Amino acid sequence: IFCYKQHLFRKAARKIEKLPNLKIIGVTGSFGKTTTKDFIATILEEKFSVQKTPEHVNTELGISKFVLNNLSESHEIFVVELAAYKKGEIARMCRILKPNIGVLTAIGISHLALFGSERNILNAKFELIDSLPQNGVAILNGDDPKIVTNSQKYNFKKVFFSAKKRVDIWASQVAEKPEGLSFKLNIGKSSYFIQSPIIGGYNILNILAAVSVASELGMVHKDILEGIKKLKSPSSTMEVLESKNGSIIIDDSYNINPTGVSLALDSLSYYPRFKKILILSPMLELGTETEKSHQVVLKKALAICDSVLWVGLDLVNIVKKFQTGEKLKIFKTSMLALKYIKEYDLKNTVFLCEGRNAKAVVEALL
Repeated sequence: IFCYKQHLFRKAARKIEKLPNLKIIGVTGSFGKTTTKDFIATILEEKFSVQKTPEHVNTELGISKFVLNNLSESHEIFVVELAAYKKGEIARMCRILKPNIGVLTAIGISHLALFGSERNILNAKFELIDSLPQNGVAILNGDDPKIVTNSQKYNFKKVFFSAKKRVDIWASQVAEKPEGLSFKLNIGKSSYFIQSPIIGGYNILNILAAVSVASELGMVHKDILEGIKKLKSPSSTMEVLESKNGSIIIDDSYNINPTGVSLALDSLSYYPRFKKILILSPMLELGTETEKSHQVVLKKALAICDSVLWVGLDLVNIVKKFQTGEKLKIFKTSMLALKYIKEYDLKNTVFLCEGRNAKAVVEALL
């Protein structure tokens, strides 16, 4: 198996070498990778022939197979999501890909148990930036202090995006509504009012990252704005659905992490007259931050939601410390949670579904 994999990796690298005009954009970070990758591809499609890695294809083997089967001379841009579960994995993928542009979305504590420390996570994600050529460009989250500090050692071109301060590309006058985000997009000295169909305030940064890439590749602002209008959230990422019983479901089950859940909870404020129910799965691989992260999320959820339904037996001892009233209920399986939900009138109810255990509830409600 090892020899087979090495053969595939070398073959994929040779294929990319034979496409010298292809621009390769690598996207990594602790969260926001898939959404940012999709947003970049959508906007760039206004001008370029674009190929992107599909959902769940973000490892050395998956990317290599995708390159060999799906990349052709007709493509001008290749947008690649890069995931890592230990140090060195992103560096190896970059040796195959040789990216021209590296996008770093955010640094968090996802997979902390696997990496051992936040410093290891930071170094692993920055392997993408380390791999860039001298004429490469790093597209960086200017609101993440770890990224800003660590990027100071690089002397090639850096482009910062921000939802809080004036940098290269930034957003101001942000407003969140059930129908989407509105904000003022500032690119250098130019400003544009944007109405986007995307929900979730944290998606502002994902949009800004995509705009930064498009601007760096010379797209005119008119085409960038057209691309923003076409943005869609990836499946199961802040995806708003309506169930057969009339309730609203925010399906955010694709990838669960403390920062993402906390920000998704803020989106429930869009529905002031609705009963709010969070369906929450255990957040795993958080290492020493496991208990603290769950405590922070549960405290916020219980303050915002009418009910919090915990689905799964992992980490249940942490959750039981909060089970002091009727608001928080624990279920062994998603089917037991669903049975409980179906006993109630669900009209004017909004569900926020976080994690894989919640996904089964989403599918049953639709």
